Amino acid sequence: MYDLFIFLHVLGAIGLGYYLILPLLMKNITKLSGQALESYLSGLLGTSRVAQYLLVVQLLTGGYLMSLNDYTVAWMISSIGFFLVAAAISGIMNKSIKTTIKDIQAGNSGVAQLSSIRLFSIIVSISMLIVIYFMMYPMYG
Repeated sequence: MYDLFIFLHVLGAIGLGYYLILPLLMKNITKLSGQALESYLSGLLGTSRVAQYLLVVQLLTGGYLMSLNDYTVAWMISSIGFFLVAAAISGIMNKSIKTTIKDIQAGNSGVAQLSSIRLFSIIVSISMLIVIYFMMYPMYG
């Protein structure tokens, strides 16, 4: 059972690499407009939804794996806290992406939300880097 959970956890971690490259994908988004912007955001939204399902997989498998070892309470709180920050901000970012897509479909430019979407992508990426650091260097009790 342990090997299955490790496999799922590593597979989920690979998929969450999306959040690490997301700021690079958002770098030149302000140069797009109209249908091109809507299509690009739709692709990002679809990929982000998959990543959010992988966040759930990570939470469940990580919780199981955490129960098998003797980690410090500070490490558990820190790693889960930054993980939840990444999950929450990615959900907020998805809401902004949906709003922008609807705005474009209504005939508006849709550029009002782009700066906040870029900021959210940076925050999610930094949170995931912090989570990766905590996973690479766990604190044992």
